[in-house]
Amino acid sequence: ASAWVGRLDGSADCVEVVGYGSSCSGAIQSDAVRIDSLRYAIQAALRQSGESIESLGHIHAHGLSSPVLDSLEANTLH
Repeated sequence: ASAWVGRLDGSADCVEVVGYGSSCSGAIQSDAVRIDSLRYAIQAALRQSGESIESLGHIHAHGLSSPVLDSLEANTLH
């Protein structure tokens, strides 16, 4: 799982990446482990950026084009 936090630089077409996080669920592929992996990546990106979840104006979730994983990602972000 990976996540990044960006900040608009004042123009509508340019974003500066200010935080990035990644995590791996390894060989254990349970839903709970996948959700934890997503959470860790998001938390790492927020920590590095110095931003709070409340300050975000947009979350761009890319999904993996899998109904199961896309659903887990959506539920984790909610």
